[in-house]
Amino acid sequence: MNNITQSNGGAKRFSREIDGHGWARHINLPNRFEKTYLRERADSGSYNWISRLMRSSRSNNRDNADDIIDLRSLPQFRPIRDNAFVDRLRNAVPFDHVSVSGLDLDGYRLGETTFHLESDVPPALAETYLSDKLYEADPLLRYVIETQCVALESLVYPKRKVPVRFRQLAENFSIRNRTVFPVKRNGLVCASVGFMRREPFTEDEIEFLRQIARPLYTSVVGPLVERFAAESSKLTEGEIICLRLAAEGMTTAEIAEGSKFQAATVDSYLKLATKKLGCKNRAHALVEAVRRELID
Repeated sequence: MNNITQSNGGAKRFSREIDGHGWARHINLPNRFEKTYLRERADSGSYNWISRLMRSSRSNNRDNADDIIDLRSLPQFRPIRDNAFVDRLRNAVPFDHVSVSGLDLDGYRLGETTFHLESDVPPALAETYLSDKLYEADPLLRYVIETQCVALESLVYPKRKVPVRFRQLAENFSIRNRTVFPVKRNGLVCASVGFMRREPFTEDEIEFLRQIARPLYTSVVGPLVERFAAESSKLTEGEIICLRLAAEGMTTAEIAEGSKFQAATVDSYLKLATKKLGCKNRAHALVEAVRRELID
């Protein structure tokens, strides 16, 4: 497989490492980066480099998540520190700051629920942004929510009213060229990922960041989402048993035989679990259950 050939050494190393670990997914990198495909390995012990890095980053954040009892005790702002995924991504596409807002949970809608922010911006900036509720009038967030498309400061600001306080805050902390990507759940925007840099991002960099936004979101907020998702899903023991057996490749009849449930009961449990997990079908529910660590 050919390595990417563009001049940015960081992005080149980033994609080489992804490519070197294989697995069943690919990232459609822009032409300047070339397309790097991640092919599935027969060896089940092999791991996607992105997945391993995400797990490492999420492990670093898990201790902090364990201190939060429920969503009501979740602070509005949590600083991003010691995140391996963020650090490696910054080497690939340099940026000054990154921010993640919102939670990928059923019923959570960005801009309609209590606002949650994780970022490496100066704490004073984050505290003012939150205390003054500037997120309610943030033109980039509003654009992302309304259009479900990437929001570029250079394109959105000229067309929308930008509060004076908002401009002053950005000027005081040298925040430039904000670029915000939507994170969607069931067709609605539940969260966002934003990057800031003094120099404008190129089209290729924006495309690269667009494709990596969801994995980055998961590496930062994953432990919180998994914890609250497990609590909110309230899967019964029977539903978890059926999901676990289905994940092993068993059919409804085989699950019924292995669990002693009736076949109709198995189907009912799986349909209920799929609905509780906010998924469209059984296959999606199995992936989601594994992602949330509800089953092995």
